[in-house]
Amino acid sequence: MENKIIRVGVIACGNMSKGHMKGVIAHPQAKLVAVCDIDLEKAKTVAERRGVDRVYQDYRELLAQPDIDAVIIVTPDHLHREMA
Repeated sequence: MENKIIRVGVIACGNMSKGHMKGVIAHPQAKLVAVCDIDLEKAKTVAERRGVDRVYQDYRELLAQPDIDAVIIVTPDHLHREMA
């Protein structure tokens, strides 16, 4: 059985996302590859801190990336439906 690395993007870079990102980074079969936040400077800061190359301000751009296998949505609950 092949050990596939799951490439993960995270939408929203607020306090709640820290635990999610740490979990992805710590998992041997996952790699945090993209972050997104409407506050682009916040997203850039988080990306730099976490060693992530891809930063988005619009979640739709992140979702359009064909090489991202999974996305964690960490926005307020009422926004999840549209993003999912």
